[in-house]
Amino acid sequence: MDRIEAFLRQHDDARHWLGPVAKIFAVLQAWIAISLVVDRNPYFNASGVGIGTMLAGAWVMLLLCVAQSRGPRLRGLAALAIALGYATTLAGLFLPVAWKQDFGGFPAIGDGQSIIKHAAIAALAAWIGLEALGRERAARLALAAARYGVIMVLLWIGGAKFTSYEAEGIDRLLLDSPVLGWMRQVWDVRGVSDIIGVVEILTGLVLLGWPHRRRSGGSALMMCGATFLTTLTFLFSLPGWSVHVGAPWLGSSGVFFIEDQFLLLVCVLCVFLERGGVGRLAAR
Repeated sequence: MDRIEAFLRQHDDARHWLGPVAKIFAVLQAWIAISLVVDRNPYFNASGVGIGTMLAGAWVMLLLCVAQSRGPRLRGLAALAIALGYATTLAGLFLPVAWKQDFGGFPAIGDGQSIIKHAAIAALAAWIGLEALGRERAARLALAAARYGVIMVLLWIGGAKFTSYEAEGIDRLLLDSPVLGWMRQVWDVRGVSDIIGVVEILTGLVLLGWPHRRRSGGSALMMCGATFLTTLTFLFSLPGWSVHVGAPWLGSSGVFFIEDQFLLLVCVLCVFLERGGVGRLAAR
């Protein structure tokens, strides 16, 4: 226990996390941006391939600024610009396609499943930016907002697992999955969907309460890791590659799976940093 506590305390400084997190964030974001153009996704190409390429190029330039470490002000401003860009996409929740109109619309979530993740991703980018600019208090608030964003995703999408449309939607993922495929041999698709929903909701609740409970941080991290890393396996089993050019470029499903890894990154940061999290996690 002493060794674990010492390890945790060595990693409770946000400054130690900033560089690695910023680089991971930038690499994954660049992968997504380039894939959206290569896969001819309308997200960047709605106004034409040329403009889409220019937008992706500008986005990658911002990400290069985030990844570099010699100019903290440049990193901070670039990360805040990315946070603002993600925040604006939340307006997509006001579009009818975001909700299952056949099931009464809101709160039956449809394409909005990807959009609601953007709240946590925007807050994560804001944490990078504010931490780089030395705004520690604001950075803590951004990290708390990111955690609540992850909780919202887990509770909302977890709750949707109890509906018929969501169960039918994940059936192909289950049948092809090397991790969850065995469950379809034991239960029908509704049964498996219900189980996954329970796990996701429990994960969200543990993440919600962990800053107030000293011993739940490890459980929160393990449950988040199991949830989001399992999603990552769908990238290979579905697969989630571009239908136009294939691996390593992502299709729309692949982007959805990779975005979950930003949520996992938020969970890791919260367990180590939020509210003196290490002290709470290690205390007996």
